[in-house]
Amino acid sequence: MKKSIILLSLLWLPFWAAAQWSVNLNGGAGIAIETISQTTQVPPDNAEKPYSKYGALGYSFYGGIEARHFFTSRVGLGYGLGFSYVKSPNDDPMSYPKPNWHSVSIKIPVNMLLALGSGHHSSLRFGFSTHINLLQKSPDYESLKTYTYNPVFWSVHTGYFYRLNSRFQLGIMINRDVTRFLKREEKNVYIQDLADSANMISKHYFFTAQVSVCYRLFGHNRK
Repeated sequence: MKKSIILLSLLWLPFWAAAQWSVNLNGGAGIAIETISQTTQVPPDNAEKPYSKYGALGYSFYGGIEARHFFTSRVGLGYGLGFSYVKSPNDDPMSYPKPNWHSVSIKIPVNMLLALGSGHHSSLRFGFSTHINLLQKSPDYESLKTYTYNPVFWSVHTGYFYRLNSRFQLGIMINRDVTRFLKREEKNVYIQDLADSANMISKHYFFTAQVSVCYRLFGHNRK
């Protein structure tokens, strides 16, 4: 067993020696747009066709740490851990008082990194993130409205970065939730042209665009 471990380590040694790695601080801030996917359910079994609408313009920010490994001069992987906060006001004119929709989570991004150009000053990234939801409000089943937060949700992202010097990179990141962070259910909603009351189920997602800064703490730069 020990010989197998030693042999495996020796086989991987050239790979790790060639890899260029770094540990970085990442931060970003920008706009947020909420998407609300709604379904009206009419008892006992009928359901209207779902539809989606966009909420009002809000803001978002992110801060965290990331480790990067470039296995070749152009291709690498990144793994991170950080804090994500997204906020958007409710633009429903019939809603009072006006609530603000929040997405507050521990974000765990995984990225594929691709360096561009002869000097490798530019880079693209594509990936996904796991979000651990920090909002865990229990539904109020005595109320006509209940709010259920998804404990874990997912997003996808892409971005472009430009290396300003040996320490700093500046870029833009686009993020899109692919699973809901919040489900809101409203009972006994009156709907025109329907004889009976219905239940309105709304699932909330966010889209964000952020200006991002990356600062290299330690490690190697790509040549």
